[in-house]
Order: sequence, then structure tokens, then C-alpha cells
Amino acid sequence: ATPLAQKGDAEAQLLLGMHYMMGLGVTANPSVGVEWYTKAANQDNANALALMGNIYLDGVHVSKDVEKAIQFLTKAGRLGNYKSFDVLGVMYEDAKGVSQDFVRSLMWYEISIAYGGDKTFKSNLVEKMSNQEIQEAVEMAQLCMESGFLSCNSKNYKSLSELFCTLTNVQGGVLGQNDSW
Repeated sequence: ATPLAQKGDAEAQLLLGMHYMMGLGVTANPSVGVEWYTKAANQDNANALALMGNIYLDGVHVSKDVEKAIQFLTKAGRLGNYKSFDVLGVMYEDAKGVSQDFVRSLMWYEISIAYGGDKTFKSNLVEKMSNQEIQEAVEMAQLCMESGFLSCNSKNYKSLSELFCTLTNVQGGVLGQNDSW
């Protein structure tokens, strides 16, 4: 794996990173393992992105950084590692590095399910939620996916459409009242 990894093969970089993390055939060196994972993640390797997300989430061998974890996990999911969406859901359900937010948690579980993920996480969570919260999570998931995962962080998606209406004079908005626009 080393020659391929050095030539830039993302799968080989991921594999070499795992070897260094676990000491398989080499002396364990997690710092070097993270370097190889990072190289693979920089090439959009979904599994490396997921591993880096978990590493940053837990603060293992790197400084804990929940925002980086969310970025890595979201990108990993978008690129095919759909279990990353479940990790994001668990983060919000269990308040792991973020404030507990069942609606946002269910949003990530809904996204995972849309890509073939396990429904168990959802079925356990919805028992704790109102029908209104469930509906909000479903709408957030839909908008997140429709945006290509670019609009997944704003909890109140309805306010975005309301702001658009306000600014464009739909239903009496302010921008339409200014003739200089």
C-alpha cells in the first residue's frame, strides 16, 4: 500500500492510515495514521472523511472540533458513506458535542433512510417527539437534500422562505416598496 499511497491513491492512503492507527505491519503511530487519513479525505474518499469526522468529534489524536466533525461527516455522507448521517443524528440526539436537538437528529436520520440507512434510529427517536417536531424534521431533511447538503445547518427553514417573501414584496414585502430596486 505504501508505494500507491505515496503516489496519491486515496484507497491506499486510507488503508495505510488504518495500518498506522492500529499498528498492523508497522509500529502504531496515530499521528501518521491521521496524516494518511487526511490525505485520503482531501481527495474526497468517503470512508476517510467519515473517519476524520469521528476523530474530530471524539478529539482522538487531534484537538476536538465539532464543527470540523460535522463538515467531514456531512461530506462523507454526501459522497456515499451514509452511516455518517446516523452519526450526525446520534450527535444531536445524545448531545454529543452539540446541544440536544431531537428535530435536527431526526433530520439526519431521515436523510440516512433516504439513502438506504437503518430505520431503527428513527423509530426509537420519534417516540420522544410531537407530530409537529417530526414534520419539521422531515421538511428540514427534504430541504437539506434538495440543497445538495448546503442548507442543513439552519433549523428554521421556514424563516428563509418567509424572509424571501418579505424582501421580494411577496405578500407585502419591503423590497417591492422601494422603486429604486
